[in-house]
Amino acid sequence: MKFEKILVPVDFSDHSEQAFRLAIDLAKSFGGEVMLLHVFPESMALVPPYGPALPADFGMQIERSATEHFEKWREEHCPEDLEVKSFVRRGDPSRAIADLVEETGADLIVMGTKGTTGLAHVLMGSVAERTVRTAPCPVLTTKADG
Repeated sequence: MKFEKILVPVDFSDHSEQAFRLAIDLAKSFGGEVMLLHVFPESMALVPPYGPALPADFGMQIERSATEHFEKWREEHCPEDLEVKSFVRRGDPSRAIADLVEETGADLIVMGTKGTTGLAHVLMGSVAERTVRTAPCPVLTTKADG
């Protein structure tokens, strides 16, 4: 099996940075490209009196910050000849991941897992677990050392 388009969902944790480094190695081996995806939840924009009001450009601020992180990671980890694309989306992470796979034709997802257990896992679930169950392509998960 040859992986030419590798999608890496990131939350900018050590786990997702390790997944990015692994995806780079795979892309170099297969002559492929890497696509970075950061997803932030739709529910962040609460309005008074139900919650804090966020600035109208809050989504643009997140996108700008994510783009800066992507650039830093590229500088730190990527060879110049490796194609890396980046995307920022708003919504449910596992749904956004599946949508981007369909949109781009990604043939592998490489993602970090924090290994959430107990009540946190029951209440929030795991993006990695949902992605493994619903993704239209293979998913490789990795956990950061430590």
